[in-house]
Amino acid sequence: MFSTIVLRAGGINRIVRPPLLRVLLLFLALVASMQSHAVVVANLYNVEIPVTDQSTKTRNDAFAVGLDEVLIRASGNHAVLDQIRTASASAYVQQFLYKELDAAAGDQGTEDGGAGEHAARYRLLVRYNPAKIIELLRANAQPVWSEHRAEAVMWLAVRDGANRYILRRNDLSALKTSVESAAARRALPIAWPAYDRQDQQRLTFADVWAAFAGPLKTASARYSDGPVIIGRLTWNGAQWSGEWTVYVEQSVRSWVFTNADYNVLVSKAMELVSDEIGGHYAVLDARAGSTSPDLLVAIDHVDGVDAFRKLSRYLGRLTAVKDVRVVSMDAGGQVVFAVSLRSRPEDFEKLVAIDNTLQQVSVTDPIVAAPIAQSGAAPPGLRQPRLHYRYQP
Repeated sequence: MFSTIVLRAGGINRIVRPPLLRVLLLFLALVASMQSHAVVVANLYNVEIPVTDQSTKTRNDAFAVGLDEVLIRASGNHAVLDQIRTASASAYVQQFLYKELDAAAGDQGTEDGGAGEHAARYRLLVRYNPAKIIELLRANAQPVWSEHRAEAVMWLAVRDGANRYILRRNDLSALKTSVESAAARRALPIAWPAYDRQDQQRLTFADVWAAFAGPLKTASARYSDGPVIIGRLTWNGAQWSGEWTVYVEQSVRSWVFTNADYNVLVSKAMELVSDEIGGHYAVLDARAGSTSPDLLVAIDHVDGVDAFRKLSRYLGRLTAVKDVRVVSMDAGGQVVFAVSLRSRPEDFEKLVAIDNTLQQVSVTDPIVAAPIAQSGAAPPGLRQPRLHYRYQP
């Protein structure tokens, strides 16, 4: 019914939309424009590695490669490999299986991705043990970035000869695919803008190209409260020049790269962007040996046993949290928890702010509610600030 015209310019695919298709894509963008704040990275500890055979040596070598990738993802910093040495990567493997490659379908290649003498015959699918990976990181004084991650809004402006455009959510292009692949390697969830009429009223191509914080953050709030990534790529006929900026709350970092291959440029940029974002959200266990609760957290609208269980699991899985205990609850649905932290209270608040599970109401005086006998009261004299949230399942 619809046709799509694909033009090649500077080595990438640029999409030209016929009028009817443009209308349909606009409608789909509006339907899908609900704000997204965070996602759970389901395959954070899973890796696929091309291998030439099923021998023990080849398998163990692949386990080591995969472990490096998982450690970088889980710590949020590629420099973690300089800090950790492991005797056997296989000790951290939870399960694995082989998938035979289909040469006829074009799924054949070397371990570096091309055809050759040592062409890969299989993909080794490996799942590493999350608990052991986290224990390894903490034992080596490395931070942990949980699978619960804020989506980063990606604004990518391109100057390709006479063409100027911003890549959108529904665009199909090799450049967009390259960005998504590089982000996926670091388990960095990204959200592309619709860049429809609503976005264009707030943000112009020039705003993106200049990386103006105000308009970019305003437009990005429609999609996520997380980081904002701005890429500006120029093709001069011989090579790509890329300027990259990332805003994470009040901090900002920028880099400039040039390369004839945009895949190399994008990969390097996303590595540094991921390090910057990971450094903001990953939590270092800096309170080893502490047993006293650090925070008293009051949460409203905990209606029923099911909500209480879900909330308890949510709090317990935050990487800043060591332990959670109930201090009190009332008939109105408010539950007060004593939360023992692995790091600073600011880290707890930062992780909670990633999504809408808890909406902060206030920071008030210490709680005075009577404790529940079976769960135990907070220690006498506890004077930490009380954080007050509203539960939004």
